[in-house]
Amino acid sequence: MDDRHMREVLELAPMGAFLSDLEGNCFFVNREWMCMSGLSFDASLGKGWLDVVHVEDREKLAAFMRQHFRHPFDVPDNGFRILHPQRGIRHLTVKVRIPLDANGQPLFVTGYVQDVTEERLNMLGLQELAGNLERLNQLLDISQEISKAGGWELNIATGEVFWTRQTYAIYGLPGNYVPTLDTSLDFFDEQDSALIRSTLAKSMQEKTAFIFEAKTTTPADERKWVRVIGVPFVKDGAVLRVRGAIMDITDRKEDELALIRAKDKAEDAAKSKSEFLSVMSHEMRTPLNGIIGITSLLQRDHTPEQAEYISNLSFSANHLLQLINDILDLHKIESRNMRLENTVTDLRELLEKIFGEFRPLAEAKNIRLNSGIHPGVPAQVLGDPLRLGQILHNLVSNAVKYTEEGAVTVAVHPLSVTPHKATLHFSVKDTGIGIPEELHEIVFESFRQAQQASFRKHPGTGLGLTITKKLIGLHNSRIFINSKANEGAEFYFDLTFDLPVQQSASRGTGWSSAIAGYEKKFAGMKVLFVEDNRVNVIVAKRQLEYFGIIPDCAENAADALELLKRHSYHMALLDLHMPEMDGYALADVVRKEYPDVHIVIFTADIMPEVRPRLAAMDIHDILSKPFMPQEMLHTLLRIAGMKSFHLG
Repeated sequence: MDDRHMREVLELAPMGAFLSDLEGNCFFVNREWMCMSGLSFDASLGKGWLDVVHVEDREKLAAFMRQHFRHPFDVPDNGFRILHPQRGIRHLTVKVRIPLDANGQPLFVTGYVQDVTEERLNMLGLQELAGNLERLNQLLDISQEISKAGGWELNIATGEVFWTRQTYAIYGLPGNYVPTLDTSLDFFDEQDSALIRSTLAKSMQEKTAFIFEAKTTTPADERKWVRVIGVPFVKDGAVLRVRGAIMDITDRKEDELALIRAKDKAEDAAKSKSEFLSVMSHEMRTPLNGIIGITSLLQRDHTPEQAEYISNLSFSANHLLQLINDILDLHKIESRNMRLENTVTDLRELLEKIFGEFRPLAEAKNIRLNSGIHPGVPAQVLGDPLRLGQILHNLVSNAVKYTEEGAVTVAVHPLSVTPHKATLHFSVKDTGIGIPEELHEIVFESFRQAQQASFRKHPGTGLGLTITKKLIGLHNSRIFINSKANEGAEFYFDLTFDLPVQQSASRGTGWSSAIAGYEKKFAGMKVLFVEDNRVNVIVAKRQLEYFGIIPDCAENAADALELLKRHSYHMALLDLHMPEMDGYALADVVRKEYPDVHIVIFTADIMPEVRPRLAAMDIHDILSKPFMPQEMLHTLLRIAGMKSFHLG
């Protein structure tokens, strides 16, 4: 074939083709090569075609040409990469044919080039997929081994059962064991096996998942608890397979059974303890009451010599009675038999009674008892006066006991107060011997005191603070201590109370003793009052004026907005139901355009949806019509605190 004819044939080839000398210098390339490489005809001639060969493949390709172009026997196919100007890296394979002259010497090189990029990428993808699959299988084996959970599958049509490696491990069987449904069920007790069959049948009929726990026996006669989960695989309305997991839960089940046994044992012990305490309480209180009663009689008439004996006898008897009471209270709390009452409680009256009990001892020791109840604390709360009194009694008792000079101060102030709830901060502080920081936790332990020297000087049961901590825990709170040695001690805690609902008969516009002392105290507070009912305006103005507030009044939202443009206010008291623009719409405008104005809703609408709707607008202060003066006072005190408004 002459040179011209060869070129014509190569030009028609459906793949890239070239002619080169034995050094790799091209003297012909076809159009398919030019498309494949992105090089023009002229750019491909000579060694120009090497320009598109990937840098990392050039030396390898040069070595291939040196080895095979001058020794053209069994020349293998070769692969290399090129960098196409537009299409990026492409993978090519080249087949070469080298014709020989009459003497068997190579003449030139004919090459055929194919772009195998897609095949190459597919192969790499399959290799990566196979690698990922292998890793997933390894991870599955590891996770199943760690969790002691194996997999299984039942083919409904053939009855074949497939197990994963961990399922074989659970039963201690080799991997060549061939399970069936019948042999799988043989590992269970007869009763459980029948139940599993019916469960499986129901699952297939209803096409629903199932789960059960049962004991199984391995071929090595080892008893295990397993949990089996199954899910039917449904196609075209028919169950083809059931797949699931089997978990070895022996350890968990044994722990559960141990806990049940321990619980039963603890309940029996608690019952015995309760019965013992009940009997002992009765048996000890009966003679103690006699001793205390007779001691009281003896104190009426005795000789000076007998006075000390009687005093010691009275102290010892009362101390023993207190110890019995403390032990019973502690047991009642720990056995969860103590329930908190929820009755109207007057905090000021309660604290005064406690101070009255300790006042003689405090005066004898020449220490002061100070009460500091913030005026914003509600007059009454719903709580358990007995248990709250017990908390404060124990703390005041300790404070007086360990204070030789100075004062004991009980403070209560509001953290948050709404018309229905109040969260209050309680603090009992003394100037006594204090408690080292490393002993702060010890003081709350049963029958423990911070210092043994103090115990000898100030005898006690060692249960007071333990009971106090547990009582505060019953209120869903915690007690904290702030103290150092010789620097006094402060015990503090927060409690949340519901507030009593005022009956309409007791409500009204009359002045309550609860607001005494606040007349004209809020003079200078700027209040906008928006109400379309003139009678309500007169009543509310009168109450606000008592506190020293001269409100700006508006009958509708339009007038209110005009006043807001001209004046600044601490508070806006808004009626909900007004013509044209109601209180909701007005409140929304005030909230967005006048964010410094605190909004209080004044309404007779007590429907349940009102409060959530206002809460969604971030409005939480609501005064119901008619409102009591102390409710207004609490609201004003809160706003004064938020606005840093100083009372007159």
